[in-house]
Amino acid sequence: MNPTPQQQPLVSRQKPLVGRRSGVGTGTTSLLMIFTVLCFATLAMLSLSTAAASMRTQGRGIATAQSAAAARGIAAAQVAALDAELAELREDADDAEAYAANAGLLAAAHGWQPAEDDALTFSLITPVSETTELLTVLRLQPLHEDGRYTVVQQITRLVDGWTPDGGQLWEGHGDD
Repeated sequence: MNPTPQQQPLVSRQKPLVGRRSGVGTGTTSLLMIFTVLCFATLAMLSLSTAAASMRTQGRGIATAQSAAAARGIAAAQVAALDAELAELREDADDAEAYAANAGLLAAAHGWQPAEDDALTFSLITPVSETTELLTVLRLQPLHEDGRYTVVQQITRLVDGWTPDGGQLWEGHGDD
């Protein structure tokens, strides 16, 4: 039996698949590996730069804290020196008005500035850095009250008139 033309097997014109595999080839794997290594290298560089920036910020914070502690130490030494002299003055004083006047002179001699509204309140400004200062406010006690003084306030604040290098500080409202 001879096959009829309609029954003849179809001959494929494609080349046989000898030595070829289907799926992912070696080149694709290499490209994927290179991409992965580049991603890890980028992540490592970002981590390194973030760590370096954090270290710089932490160093500035430590320097600021040390400066503030040094300023508090200077202010405490000023308070102690004034306190020692106030103790001597208090022992020798009989008149409350004379004591108040002499106490004010002692405070001024130690660098304390009198308050405008109270003759017994004095402030001392100690520099912390170029942009900040420590303000210590004392109120001297009258002669017949307990204690020689009261620390009313001690704060670190921005220096008057200071503005950042970039210009203006944000004032808390939008650009309406």
